Amino acid sequence: MLMYEIANDAVNYIDYLINTLNLQISLCNIYQSFSACLHLLHPYNAHENSYCKCIKTNRNALSYCVAYQDKTMAKCQEGEFYGRCWAGVEEFVFPITANNKALGFISVSGYRDEHIDREQLGAIAQKYNLNPDILQAKFGALSTEKPNAAQIRTLVNPLCHMLSLLYLQSSQPSANSDSERIYQEIVNYLFDHYNQDISLTQIAEHCGYSESHVRHLFKQYSHSTIHAYLTLLRIKRAKNLLANTKMSVIDIAYEVGYNDSNYFTTTFKKETGLTPKAYRKENEKQFVYSRLNWM
Repeated sequence: MLMYEIANDAVNYIDYLINTLNLQISLCNIYQSFSACLHLLHPYNAHENSYCKCIKTNRNALSYCVAYQDKTMAKCQEGEFYGRCWAGVEEFVFPITANNKALGFISVSGYRDEHIDREQLGAIAQKYNLNPDILQAKFGALSTEKPNAAQIRTLVNPLCHMLSLLYLQSSQPSANSDSERIYQEIVNYLFDHYNQDISLTQIAEHCGYSESHVRHLFKQYSHSTIHAYLTLLRIKRAKNLLANTKMSVIDIAYEVGYNDSNYFTTTFKKETGLTPKAYRKENEKQFVYSRLNWM
């Protein structure tokens, strides 16, 4: 089916941008427009840097981040831009559009606003009951080296076009039916707990429906089994950790939900064609922006 071919091309390209080019890519406000492929795009729906993750441990801060995306969407009507969120993280923002309609936006983030000082971070920490020293350390780990906008535009525009085409190829979103809502709940639950030993019974209890209904509904929307999707999420996260950290293979196996590192290695090779160590070595060949020297 062409829709899933486009979706898989899009996520493979996002993985390339994240794991090989070390860009922090997020797909934002995509729930309604891309409900048919939500299970594939959902893993890219949040900023993954440790500073943003720390802030979002507070539910009120998380809610504010989500609400702030609506302001960003409104600004997207004017086109792409470079801006700063309320917590001091700077980002490139690219609207996803089709038929003159805004479908969501792509964020390339993780850059530090150097004008944010310790006092301002302390105020954020106090307001949201966070440890100010930890917050300061995580904020300091954000990058101050911002790539040239022309480079980022050249890299992200193909993704914008793929997602626009994906929208046009997919069934248009329904009026948020009960089935679609349950499907979204299942996807959210799987993404939040993929690194744990979860069962179909737990998923069904969380959603308030029978195991058979949950299994059938997920298969209907995703064309995948729950087990296969959990494997996809675990391997996707493992790729990111292998490419962007120095964590050992054993630690990564436990981090993504495998209690047996040998089984993890076997599964990883089956899914990617490479062992974890070989994948890490392949991704050490990093793209270097300075080689392009674009204006």
